Amino acid sequence: MKILYNAILSLAALVLLPLGLVLTLFSEKRRKTFFPRLGFQNFGALKEIKQRPIWIHALSVGEVRSSASLVKSLARAFPNHPIVFSASTATGRQTALEILEDSCAAILYFPYDLYPCVQRMVKAVNPALFVFVETDFWPNMLWSLKKHGVPVLWANARLSERSLKGYKRLNFVLKGVFGAISAFGLASALQKERFEELEIDSSRLVITGNTKFDQPKPKTDLALAQAVRKISAGRSIIVAGSTHPGEEEILLACSDELLQQGIEPLFVVAPRDIRRAEAVCALFSPLGAKLLSQLQKAGPETRALVTDALGKLNTLYSIADACFVGGSMVPQGGHNPIEPAALGKATVFGPHMDDFVEVADILVRERAAIQATDEKSLCRALALFVTVPEKAAQIGQRAMLVKEQNQGAVEKTVALAGKLLKSGN
Repeated sequence: MKILYNAILSLAALVLLPLGLVLTLFSEKRRKTFFPRLGFQNFGALKEIKQRPIWIHALSVGEVRSSASLVKSLARAFPNHPIVFSASTATGRQTALEILEDSCAAILYFPYDLYPCVQRMVKAVNPALFVFVETDFWPNMLWSLKKHGVPVLWANARLSERSLKGYKRLNFVLKGVFGAISAFGLASALQKERFEELEIDSSRLVITGNTKFDQPKPKTDLALAQAVRKISAGRSIIVAGSTHPGEEEILLACSDELLQQGIEPLFVVAPRDIRRAEAVCALFSPLGAKLLSQLQKAGPETRALVTDALGKLNTLYSIADACFVGGSMVPQGGHNPIEPAALGKATVFGPHMDDFVEVADILVRERAAIQATDEKSLCRALALFVTVPEKAAQIGQRAMLVKEQNQGAVEKTVALAGKLLKSGN
């Protein structure tokens, strides 16, 4: 299996390397990540580490933010093991530098899963424990860690129903990959059932809960919040977070329907991929849309704002009268509804919440959010939130209570990490 995987990977690398070099020349984003992920990054900070560290990995911005409480708790719980953190994307690493630098001895790029790159990184870090968050696992990395006797913890482990079906078809291959994982910190009992279907030893499956519920209340940009409120001129604010193609068109249709009911809110749309910001702004041009970077040009006639910068969504959620969580009206698995819930906001999301199915189910069951089934029900929910503020407030209060009642996953994950550290010594 390892020989076949690396043969295929090596062949793909030979074919794609010239393309990667060309793309690197024309893309600032790729220039930041391409060579570091090949192994050409500064490991100087690692030389200052005297004891074997805990290495924590998260894919990109969302995963980095959701791992913050876990990173800080591990740093407090195991002061003799410095924290080395890695991310796969430039924006993920930048986010880590902004919010985790005080807790980490080094913040690096995660290598491509090419054997030489992985080997160099594992030897350079020499971890006592490797923790990866969410779903970013790679065979060569796991095999290399196992070869070096490093225990591996998959924190907040989850599989969507779609992923489970695919993994079951490839289980004869994945058994060797998952066999390198020492323990799975599972988000829920449902996730345990799914992993058991992959014939993973139940002794390695531990229900720790969803660490996203333990995220601290996010900091907000007061100046931005005040500026957007000024543009709203007393109108209700509807914030649509992490939207995907197809969802903006639905929101635009909702704006027309609301207008027919005499409701004229300010829509604030945050595309999941900010590179789409100008295209989304053009789509909302009938509402006099402006980019967030052009806020000084907006006025009372502006009925839509489109974010074109990272790190603004929590601030925007904080001033919303109604929130929509994207990736859910189209089959993208949904995004994190705990973010607006933690701020006590009335939230609606669509039917496609595969990546957050347990969280969505809890919120809906506790009447702490609304799950729309189609465009009409989404529009009805937004209209309800902005026309019946007391109803929106009740939903928001229940959402905050759900978050509080489901906290504790970080503590359980830290305890599991402690057991693995002892087993590795």
